[in-house]
Amino acid sequence: MAKRCFDFFSALLGLILLSPLFFMISLVIKSSSSGPVLLRQKRLGKGHRPFYVYKFRTITADSAHRTTPIGKRLKHLKIDGLPQLLNVLKGEMSLVGPRPALPDEVALFKKEYEIILQVLPGIIDLYSVTVVDAVAKIDAPEKDPSSSVLPKKIKLAKSYVQERSFILDLKILFAGFLNAFLSFPSPFEEKDVPGKKKIKVLIADFRAIIIFLTHLMAIVFCNYAAFWLRFDGEISSTTFTVFLTAIPLVVLTRLGTLYGFGLNRGLWRYAGLRDLLSLGWAVMTSSLLIWGAITALSWQRYPRSIYLIDAFLLLLVLSVLRSAKRVFTILTQTNIGGRRVLIVGAGNAGEMIARDMKQDRRYPCYPTAFIDDDPKKQSKKIHNVPVRGTSAEIERVVSTVQPDEILIAIPSATPIE
Repeated sequence: MAKRCFDFFSALLGLILLSPLFFMISLVIKSSSSGPVLLRQKRLGKGHRPFYVYKFRTITADSAHRTTPIGKRLKHLKIDGLPQLLNVLKGEMSLVGPRPALPDEVALFKKEYEIILQVLPGIIDLYSVTVVDAVAKIDAPEKDPSSSVLPKKIKLAKSYVQERSFILDLKILFAGFLNAFLSFPSPFEEKDVPGKKKIKVLIADFRAIIIFLTHLMAIVFCNYAAFWLRFDGEISSTTFTVFLTAIPLVVLTRLGTLYGFGLNRGLWRYAGLRDLLSLGWAVMTSSLLIWGAITALSWQRYPRSIYLIDAFLLLLVLSVLRSAKRVFTILTQTNIGGRRVLIVGAGNAGEMIARDMKQDRRYPCYPTAFIDDDPKKQSKKIHNVPVRGTSAEIERVVSTVQPDEILIAIPSATPIE
């Protein structure tokens, strides 16, 4: 019910906001070639119910069915499917879900579609944000239902149905937005993409310089911002001279302290509470050293409140920069589509394994459930992975979850002789 409300109001808002765009596209399609503005294509939806999906017409209306110039542009911009918001409004589709299935596809893969058609089809699915150039490949099954693309599409659709949640929907929507509207590569995208490796290698080679420049810019920015806040945005020429006089000392002290605490060597994607505590100590230590140096130099015009404001801002900015990579990974990362793993043991070892699987795309698998004998953990979730039962109930859990692998994460367990 909550998902339906979210879909309805999102689709309604989208149609209202996009109505000028719809009008312009309609005029261009109508003026460039004969035929209707929208195409209706038969699909099977939830419960095998047939319905007609709406799309902007991208082909000629004659028997040749060639792609029109405007159609190529609409496909390139990934907006030919926007009229499907009407299907969402009518309750035939959802914003996120498996792509609407052709009757021929369902006939070929009856067993798989018994699972997939338990939910509403979606405008955006896991396949479209996972496969590189999915825009071109997504329609391949329409031309050839036995296409090699279809098995992967079906596998991801099944994985979505089995692991569906509101959080997963938000991740897929976010990935789709990055990919379609901001021209950024999807965070779900296949791992081995030409060009991405080069960027990673380049960043790794110049990592020390990048961190140095990041720290440098953050230090200067925060110090200037402290002056700006202290004087309500009105920095006089005298005050600005004080800032310019002190900033070399501030920069050298801050950079030296950060280096001394080893904060130039840590991997930011693994930043945790200990890193933030070290950062706090480094900022506090450098602030005390700056205060001591300025006091010794008798710079009377340096405002004492700047020490506190500057330290707070720098700690905030550097914390956000260090946490951004990890937060982005948590918000977008998923290995759904890989092997489903049932983890026996929801203790520290199991928690670490589940966290790594969910955050590291190199894993070809993902956790789908826990088994643990602790009654306090039953029906709870660890990293959004549910504890489904005890070891005595493992047969029931396996039949329900249908994992591909069972992993024992109990360090104290001994092998059976």
